[in-house]
Amino acid sequence: MIINLQCDKIEVGMFVILPNCLIDNPFWKSKFIIKNEKQIKKIVKAGFKEVKVDSDKSIIEIKVDKLPEPSILTDEIVYDYSIKEAGSLLTPDAPVVVEKPNDTPVLVEKPNMEAKADFLEIAIIPDKKVNIKKETATSTKWEPEKFMSPELVEAVKDTSMPPVDRAKVVHDYSTELIKNILESPTAENITASKKGITEIVNVIMDEDETCGSLTKIVSHDFYTYTHSVNVGVKSLLLAKLFYGESGEHDMRELGAGFFLHDVGKVKIPLDIINKPGKLDDTEMDIMRGHPNESRNILLDAEQLTAQAKIIVLQHHERADGKGYPRGLKGFDIHPYAAICCLADVYDALTGKRSYKEGKPPKVAIEIMQKEMSNHFNKDMLNDFVDLFKRNGAI
Repeated sequence: MIINLQCDKIEVGMFVILPNCLIDNPFWKSKFIIKNEKQIKKIVKAGFKEVKVDSDKSIIEIKVDKLPEPSILTDEIVYDYSIKEAGSLLTPDAPVVVEKPNDTPVLVEKPNMEAKADFLEIAIIPDKKVNIKKETATSTKWEPEKFMSPELVEAVKDTSMPPVDRAKVVHDYSTELIKNILESPTAENITASKKGITEIVNVIMDEDETCGSLTKIVSHDFYTYTHSVNVGVKSLLLAKLFYGESGEHDMRELGAGFFLHDVGKVKIPLDIINKPGKLDDTEMDIMRGHPNESRNILLDAEQLTAQAKIIVLQHHERADGKGYPRGLKGFDIHPYAAICCLADVYDALTGKRSYKEGKPPKVAIEIMQKEMSNHFNKDMLNDFVDLFKRNGAI
């Protein structure tokens, strides 16, 4: 049985299910067994008021002297979330309009989400299931012949291929797709390319052996498109580790956000992108504009989903608050963006450029752990390192 439980009632041994979307999760996963008091304190400190507890999966007996009221049983109430783009469908301070069948519209005041208000607008309706109005972008027909060589399109669907060979094909497919998109980031091309990204996501989610081989693939040359592919693949592998079995995260939309996180760099002058050495203050200000440029490109393509918006705008934020563009810190940085940040930094360290050699994977990991640990959530960094160790990449 699943019940709602106040955080001050949580005990070691309970299997907890943390809320999704409404609050950032300090554990980077939503379902797990509480192993110690420290985890309970982290849940309370993060701002959760209550969690769900699955008594069947808990390793301690949960006694319920009095059955809870029907309204707090998970299967008695349906929460319907409407996630809309801030500033596009609604004005910043406007209430959310909810329409019930055969009834008049109801206005629901938006929760105060402070920093998160710029990224999501969420209506929470604890009532019988209702239909919430939302606008969706019209889909464009996927025409791989516009982007891809026919051989790669066929090869990526060949599940009989050995995992090592298949990983190479998936990486080549991803590289060609992203390279062509960055050369022509039109709204039509970006919309169509998401179906190609879905092909990549499907392989990563369904084929563990191929994933193991993908972890070991490192491009020797650092270009925006190879970097985007490496970050996209490694971010998806880490997201699969955290969320793959939950079914509560849209991995295809996450994949699109990860692979297209740097699409805004097409608006940055090449002499800044390729400059050897450190950028001066003026150049750095221009470079720091690429997250917003990514946002604008995806907005024009009507592909600025909630997931993509979080990833493109926050993937250069740092846990210590010294990142950009907003200087977010700690749990103000969404886990999706924090995943992308780890993969982004790792690939920047290992990538070979015209003016410098890339670091070996083991050295890059050591730098991230010893010299840059304040950039990341420590638990997530440890899981990132374990991902590479398990697959023999380091």
